[in-house]
Amino acid sequence: MTIPEAKLRVLFALLFSSPDPVTLDRIRDVLHPADSSDSQGDLEPETLSPRQYVDALAVWVRERNLPLELHQVGRAWRLLTSEDLGDVLDNVRRRAANERLGPAALEVLSLVAYRQPVLKADIDAI
Repeated sequence: MTIPEAKLRVLFALLFSSPDPVTLDRIRDVLHPADSSDSQGDLEPETLSPRQYVDALAVWVRERNLPLELHQVGRAWRLLTSEDLGDVLDNVRRRAANERLGPAALEVLSLVAYRQPVLKADIDAI
């Protein structure tokens, strides 16, 4: 049974943009909203389960050789980076964590933002 690519793209966007795992109920609600009529209803039988959409999306992602994988988290699904890129991205993540501002720097930044214009002497006085 063929699933329209438009539905797979919607599911991909949902999983890609969601900060939390997406449940099968949420997938069903997004792909088949109750309050709107499906214009492709004759091409796609309502007998498809959300799990079939997830399985089809996994194949769709693999066929495009995307650096992503679908992972089940409890009773929900997430789109995660492929494990083969973990080392490369781990280095980037560690570097970004080291570049964060400390509490003192954040305090100075907030003073500068609040008291424009400001001189270094003003900051030192505070």
